[in-house]
Amino acid sequence: MCAGNLFGGDIDQNNSTWLYDFFSKGVQAAYAEYSIVPVPEGKTTDQYYKQFTYSANYTSADKRYELRFLYEYRDDWNALTKNGAQQPPKQNTVYGSSKVQPWTNSNGLGIYSEKFERQIPNWLVFDEMDSLIMIQCKLGNQRPSLSGIFFQDELKYLKKLYKENEGNNDALTAAFEFDPHGNVTEISKSYLEGYNSKRTNQLKNIQDYTLSIRNKDESLVFIEVLTNGAKYPLIEGLKFKSGDKSAIIFNFDLNRVFHKFVPEFVADPEKLILEYIAALQTVSSKPFVRLESTAVK
Repeated sequence: MCAGNLFGGDIDQNNSTWLYDFFSKGVQAAYAEYSIVPVPEGKTTDQYYKQFTYSANYTSADKRYELRFLYEYRDDWNALTKNGAQQPPKQNTVYGSSKVQPWTNSNGLGIYSEKFERQIPNWLVFDEMDSLIMIQCKLGNQRPSLSGIFFQDELKYLKKLYKENEGNNDALTAAFEFDPHGNVTEISKSYLEGYNSKRTNQLKNIQDYTLSIRNKDESLVFIEVLTNGAKYPLIEGLKFKSGDKSAIIFNFDLNRVFHKFVPEFVADPEKLILEYIAALQTVSSKPFVRLESTAVK
């Protein structure tokens, strides 16, 4: 996957020196905690409650990753069982080795929970993080490179689609800028400016979260995940904040690192690209080479 970056409080501002200094000290630890509230299906009662809570902790000293997961589901027992006419809804476990508390009736309240804890030694996901970010700081204020994302037949179809719309970007071409001949040149500046963290919370049903990194000088940065709400997103952004300083990075390689750390929160960048190509394929009469051997899951 290719690399690319964007720094600053906005797209034209470069203030990444502080971030370079932070990561030049090395990563000591990373911590994440977040809750996902599923959208209720059908009518619910006043006692309805459902939530997935994740916490993840990484320490560089022993290269150990710790994950804790809790799924809680509660609702009125009569509503769950249709007044005793059926069993409560079947729950599929998220992790195979979880500890599950089956449905119980506690004074009219149905309660179900799943707990999972795991420690993984020799976890190397963060080994490249500091160097990745420092490289982006040196590169300065650039938009994400499209090199390596698209196959040639996909680029040709994007050009055709752009020309068919007479230069008016539709949902599939809105993320790009084109030259006078209709060739894709880069990701659109206005597309990137539409990213924010509030939209991320809404799209992913995130209720509360904290995502932070501590360096070996005991300084701390907090990270926000940014999306733009596009119908066919290509990338997510990471906003690093410390006091009144901030820097935004759009980088496929860095997103891959964070996806491994918090997979329910930061999207897999390769999956986003494949989903975009699959959407592009639906309006193309000619099959793309990539999708002849790649299944989008």
